[in-house]
Amino acid sequence: MLQEAPGEQAMRGIPWSWDPDPADDLIQMEFALVLRDGLRVESVHDTHVEGLFSRATWHALIAETGFVTAEFARPLGGGACRP
Repeated sequence: MLQEAPGEQAMRGIPWSWDPDPADDLIQMEFALVLRDGLRVESVHDTHVEGLFSRATWHALIAETGFVTAEFARPLGGGACRP
């Protein structure tokens, strides 16, 4: 459940993820939100399509848009570097 602190404006929401096509790298996120602004309350629905890609696919998609990527090692956790 998504929540915002009480006040003049507030939000409550329920996220829901599902996979309409298990053969691809995408999932669909649905958000049912109730928004309050003073005495006005409305409900809205929002859909996000999200993906989890391999590193090679990610680099290719970024390159298609004209961006250049670079990789470098950085310390993780206790300072160890991962190749």
